[in-house]
Amino acid sequence: MIKNVIFDLDGTLWDSSKMSFDFFEQLKEIKYKNNKNFTNEKFKKISDCLYPGVTEVIPELSKKYVLYIVSNCQKGSIELFLSCSNLRGFFKDWLCYGDTLREKSENIKEIMKKHSIKKTIYVGDSIEDYEACKKIPIPIIVASYGFGGFENYNNLPVISNLFELPKILDKCCSF
Repeated sequence: MIKNVIFDLDGTLWDSSKMSFDFFEQLKEIKYKNNKNFTNEKFKKISDCLYPGVTEVIPELSKKYVLYIVSNCQKGSIELFLSCSNLRGFFKDWLCYGDTLREKSENIKEIMKKHSIKKTIYVGDSIEDYEACKKIPIPIIVASYGFGGFENYNNLPVISNLFELPKILDKCCSF
């Protein structure tokens, strides 16, 4: 039985394409160096980037599963997401390319080794996520609403929004 779920960040939990690189860098600087300048307007811009269901589904899932994030994003992106979404307490650990300069499959393996995870499932949106999971190997649930790159899903479990995830996890994780 699977008790651990690893999430991708960009294209799965939030749509970072809605933020320009300059805006993202400014947010990171304000958030980590000078909190008093991090305005409600900037928090609103970040929350507008969250996919529907993130703030409702993640706390629900954390009651049943141990949650992690592994992403190919730059250093600080996951921490910014966690701070702005108020979801930090629901994720046990996270790792990204910007922290290690290693590919996603290696970062997933590192999280699994660090936390003695034997079985897990990954929730991601891209063909690159699928390829990383194949290398390990671990199963994937495809978030079709993300950045994509799939021509077809080859019988993979697919969600069209995060609200569908708990039911799919119940099906997929009972083996």
